[in-house]
Amino acid sequence: MQAALPGGSQLKTLFAILMLALLASSASADTVWTYQGNVNNYGGMFFNPGPGGVAPPGDELPNPCNCALTGQVALDNNNNAISWSFTAAGENWTSANSTGSINPVLTIGSPVVPFVLWGIELTNNLGQTMISQFSTFSMLSARDSTEDGNLMVLGDPGKWTEVPMPTPEPSTLALLTVGLAGVLARKRWQAGRKAPCLDV
Repeated sequence: MQAALPGGSQLKTLFAILMLALLASSASADTVWTYQGNVNNYGGMFFNPGPGGVAPPGDELPNPCNCALTGQVALDNNNNAISWSFTAAGENWTSANSTGSINPVLTIGSPVVPFVLWGIELTNNLGQTMISQFSTFSMLSARDSTEDGNLMVLGDPGKWTEVPMPTPEPSTLALLTVGLAGVLARKRWQAGRKAPCLDV
């Protein structure tokens, strides 16, 4: 009868945990997007230059706070917002202190790319409302604003950028595989050298 491998079940459990951890990290579909708004406020009723566009000369109006909306949103694999953080003029809206709606996908058709067109409206626990939207080519559908007038930008939406998520490097995965294979080979070698224990 062959002797049981000491610690074999523990080693298999460790191996399974490591593999599940690697699979979980590679299968995660969460994405993080950052937003950098503009301070330009355009006065044309139906002019919308789009993200990064340039208004006609003389079309700019003053921005009350001369500030821009900045923030970030984390999306799950269904493009639902799972956390967020925005700041403008010293006010902030986070997933801990605000509620409302974040719609990162207003496009129709395929492929669906988050934040090409978007609509966001959040109210924090102080009653301050923030709106950021870019849904059509009219002035009123491209704006960053807050309820109390600290920020009012029309016709010049900011820019969304996806943050690259770290993934395991191939060399790291290769080293992990070699290391685990070495541990298994050593255990088998040690088990083969052990003589059966006889009771006297």
